[in-house]
Amino acid sequence: MLKNILKLDGAQELSKEMQKSVKGKGGELMACLCPDGQLVVAHGDSCDLIISQFCALDA
Repeated sequence: MLKNILKLDGAQELSKEMQKSVKGKGGELMACLCPDGQLVVAHGDSCDLIISQFCALDA
């Protein structure tokens, strides 16, 4: 599965030190699709909230 994730545009494997510094952030882990087709994986309560935080939206 990691190999498939690493094929995503912009994905990179975290070093052991980087993994230790990651702090959890409530909500379920969700995979959401931005309007431009980009896949975002993040913790949140809904894809609407994740999209508004992490996707490039037209102004």
